[in-house]
Amino acid sequence: MLKVLMKLMEICFRNFLFILDEKLPLLERSELANKQTSRSIFYATDGIIGYVMKLIRGALQIALKQEQEFITIDLLAASFDKHIKQDKPGKVNPFINDYSLIDVPDFSRESVKAQLAATNKRIKGKSELKTRASSVLQT
Repeated sequence: MLKVLMKLMEICFRNFLFILDEKLPLLERSELANKQTSRSIFYATDGIIGYVMKLIRGALQIALKQEQEFITIDLLAASFDKHIKQDKPGKVNPFINDYSLIDVPDFSRESVKAQLAATNKRIKGKSELKTRASSVLQT
């Protein structure tokens, strides 16, 4: 079940990147949805749409200033360093040439569980602070 969920999440993420790529005001597609690039983007942003947009907007600004026809991996690397790295200091830039994609999580179980459980953790966190009558009576 979890494996199917992970695959579905990857497909949805890549579809999002494909649509985003189509909407960019550039002459050519940047191939953001290809497997390698999409996994690097997912790793860099933890799949959080706000960070994805921050990364792509930064790369797009550089591309437009440099009159590039599409967003390159080098532009994504520069955007990561400028816009994402400060919020995620433990992350290694997945867009640099000598970075091994073997180290990039392939939509790992931990990542998927963290994404799916985020809301539940916030709810559980509040309820765990309250003392329950049953726990008081047991002592």
